[in-house]
Amino acid sequence: MTIITKHQSFSFFNPSLEDFLIYYFSEINLDAYFEVLKSSTYIEQFRNRISTKKSDPKKVLFIDNNYKKLFDLFIDKIPELESYSNVKEFDIIVCLLRLFSWNDVKDVVIKTFSECDFKHLEYSDKDNLIEILEYFANNKLIELIPIEIEYLIVKLTENSSYYILYYKLPEILKLYQDIIDNMQKNKLHLFREYRNNLIKSWEQNIEKHISISSDITEIVDETELKVYVKSKLKEIELNTKIFKVRNFITLKKYQFDFESQLQENQEFAKQKNIELENVLTNNSDIDEIMEVNRLFNNEK
Repeated sequence: MTIITKHQSFSFFNPSLEDFLIYYFSEINLDAYFEVLKSSTYIEQFRNRISTKKSDPKKVLFIDNNYKKLFDLFIDKIPELESYSNVKEFDIIVCLLRLFSWNDVKDVVIKTFSECDFKHLEYSDKDNLIEILEYFANNKLIELIPIEIEYLIVKLTENSSYYILYYKLPEILKLYQDIIDNMQKNKLHLFREYRNNLIKSWEQNIEKHISISSDITEIVDETELKVYVKSKLKEIELNTKIFKVRNFITLKKYQFDFESQLQENQEFAKQKNIELENVLTNNSDIDEIMEVNRLFNNEK
């Protein structure tokens, strides 16, 4: 846990101490934490360690009368707070949605959303945008999004990292399946851009998906390696089904370098065997010395 004051920051790695501090601020001296927040300079200080929900026991709680006090403080602080993310507005919206009820933040969220700059989205920006879009979809508020949703989906798929591409996008696109279907029928120029983004992203990440597991380094048989690679390509095929572009991602044309991988794996296996033999030899030498000592020490 990190507490940041005007002049110093304190980090605590002991879980029991962290629990004590959460209890202390939540139950005994919440005013002290208000002072911490009043001197805050980054949005993350509101985002990561506090909550207005009793279901978050590992965070400092602001409930009842303190909820309104926190809301007023955050709204006042917004203009001066900085963010570690590229798109500060996303961080603001995420904080508003996490901490406060929709009726309290509706106008601020929609206004802030409409002011966002979507030209360049970094990883953290996409992660934030996905959380925001999930909130709107799960709460049946999609029609209130002030930006063309198809455009947002296109931006999400642009230069996607492996984690976003494989783990995050399928879930969010399920929630916006009707939007994607409509885009394919009525906004073909945007659908093509969306499709090309995904094709390019997967072309850049196929190798990573195949090699990301340490299991591949254990395979020294060519047939077994081919089966493994085929299974990983099948995972990509299933993963991209929701994207509506499966037929365009040409996995059949992908060529994996089996020879290089097998050579690397065989060298790895050889090195492991040498290390194992050294360990066994050393243990054998130690056992022999111990046996000699035992014999001499037991002599009368």
